[in-house]
Amino acid sequence: MRCGSCGRESPEGYKFCQSCGSILATPIDLHDSRLDGPRQMVVRAIYERQRTDKRLSVLWVVAIILVDIISVALSFVAMFWSYDFSDPYYTMDTSDFFAVGAVSNVAGVLSTILLAAFVYYLVKRQNDHYAREARLRTALLSLMSAAAWSPERTNDIVPETMALSMARGPQEKHRNVWFWIFVILLPTILSIVISLGLWLYIYAGPPQGDISYSAIIGALVLSLLMLLGYLILMLYLLYFLTQTMEEHDSRWNAFAYNVRRAMSKLGFPVGRSFRMNRLPEHSVALYVVLTIFTGIFIFYWYYVLVKDPNEHFDYQWEFEDNILSAIMPPEYVVTSSVSRP
Repeated sequence: MRCGSCGRESPEGYKFCQSCGSILATPIDLHDSRLDGPRQMVVRAIYERQRTDKRLSVLWVVAIILVDIISVALSFVAMFWSYDFSDPYYTMDTSDFFAVGAVSNVAGVLSTILLAAFVYYLVKRQNDHYAREARLRTALLSLMSAAAWSPERTNDIVPETMALSMARGPQEKHRNVWFWIFVILLPTILSIVISLGLWLYIYAGPPQGDISYSAIIGALVLSLLMLLGYLILMLYLLYFLTQTMEEHDSRWNAFAYNVRRAMSKLGFPVGRSFRMNRLPEHSVALYVVLTIFTGIFIFYWYYVLVKDPNEHFDYQWEFEDNILSAIMPPEYVVTSSVSRP
């Protein structure tokens, strides 16, 4: 008999594999009608990955960096264009001040829209993938239950069943995509509103000589408070995107390992080979500190948020391809293959 765990052959009549010690089960009948319903659930959950598991390109990060550089460059060009270097006593008047502010706001809007689109895809693909994977876990547990139709077979996979139930228990929290889009857009919207408010106050309010500079200072203080609140929310966004993916990946690896063991004990074919992998662990606290004190480190953090889910998808898709080849009757393996997103 061939071991479903290691693939080694053992003499007929042996209960355990001579190589790895796994239970040697009689090959399961893949045409058994009891498997039809759960098997279709598994196939459906795997097919959904074409819609949910979206790989993002690193070019998103490159584009964000380039747009931010252009945004800063435009602001400096507008400021130096308005400044009269021939007059050592020159002071920028209010019209020049608002012209520079207008250019900065336009450049900031372009940068913010790109970042908002990036965040939209980051949050949405996590939500979609976690929801699909929850359905896949439920489907695989149903398949294991259907395949273990006798008390003896059920008893053989008790350790794996308990581990699968524990790994399936924690459910990732669904995040509201539009709330985070609003968080990204809010500072730019408020900046434009504050600039327009100051412009109306100066040009449509009291006479030029009666301008209260306390209003301008107040607007600057409000902008700083707004920037601080935005920074806190942005760091929290990056935190949960990083932390939840690491936790999710760890639970998935435990789940996949025990599914493979349970299927082997139930007599499913070994199927195609696949790799078990763990995403690298990241110190979120260190990332926060480096982002605050350097600013530019956030771009590397963006790169991590693109790369890690992409790698997780790669390894999970290999596992899912293996599952398909193991649960489908041989005459349906080719026609049931799922293309990768």
